Amino acid sequence: MKKIFIYICFTLFLFGTVESQIKTGYYFPPKGSPRSIIIVLANGMGVEQVSAALIANKGKLLMTSFPYSGYAIPWSDNNLTSDYLAGANILASGDTCQPGAMGIMKSGKVTKSLTEWANEKSMITGYVTNGSVTGAGSAFFIHSLDSKNPENTANAYLNSNIDILIGGGRKYFMTRSDKKNLAQSLIEKGYDYEDKIKRVGKIRRNKTFALIADDNLFGGKNSGEYLKDAVYNTANLLRNDLGFLMVVEDPAIGKASEANLLNQTASEIIDLDNALSEIYKLMGNDNETLILVIGNVSSGGLTLKSGSLTTGKVDGTWSNKTQSPTLVPVFASGPGADKFTGVNSYAEINRKLASFIVDRK
Repeated sequence: MKKIFIYICFTLFLFGTVESQIKTGYYFPPKGSPRSIIIVLANGMGVEQVSAALIANKGKLLMTSFPYSGYAIPWSDNNLTSDYLAGANILASGDTCQPGAMGIMKSGKVTKSLTEWANEKSMITGYVTNGSVTGAGSAFFIHSLDSKNPENTANAYLNSNIDILIGGGRKYFMTRSDKKNLAQSLIEKGYDYEDKIKRVGKIRRNKTFALIADDNLFGGKNSGEYLKDAVYNTANLLRNDLGFLMVVEDPAIGKASEANLLNQTASEIIDLDNALSEIYKLMGNDNETLILVIGNVSSGGLTLKSGSLTTGKVDGTWSNKTQSPTLVPVFASGPGADKFTGVNSYAEINRKLASFIVDRK
């Protein structure tokens, strides 16, 4: 009996080191489907950007070594003009939303996102970004008519069931034009709050939000290390026997591409790949976690001209400073990864991810 008690205590420690909100029901994925899903949104990352990073890193990137890869069609309907928010909306819900909105269609209908399906199946959820938490990736977690005003996006988190939220954007929660303190409101809902970058790797319970900077985090001295710590710690906290859904968004790649900064673009992708390596150390061999890296609309119109795998030097030209209607790369590892080979639309990717969640019994 003592051994059984010790085993139970140890199991609760492994899967309950965080004081997560208790969700009713026990649902388990069908055989061959992932228990947990990690979606990595690489804003602005097209095939050329990945190629540049691969050369700059002397031929080594974890994402390009994933066993399955393919392409995604980033546009919807007959509209070839897309942006990061439009792409995130489709990936989150499978639906095209009205311009500037998150999770709300032109008809006014509210969409149902992957994270909402996940909540119904007792999965816990998290969002990590090196930008503001009011960025495009928040479309997976909230509904808002006016995402162009980050304060509106921040306010929508009061109605979200997200478990862990880590990124920038503190001013949209705490120094708002309406004088509201949304951080205090979230604390009253049961969340812990952190505001120091050095604490990101030390958070020990979920129902946590960490606002590490007033706005975006990328471009700073320690932004690469922050991303590694944040994604590793969040994935570790989210681990549980019922599974989790985690969204990692990297807007820095898109910003660098829009500014036509080739070396910085490559460097940002390498930083993301290093963060991905931290996730892979934790989850890569558990045979339960699907890791899906998706280019969220290519930016900049990059064309590579030359490079050296010996020196890491890469050279190319840019044709614009906006988004392009070109196919974007997809890299996948873990159970269900084989579903993402070939060419899939963002809506098809959403449907495949949704099937891993809604088919749980």
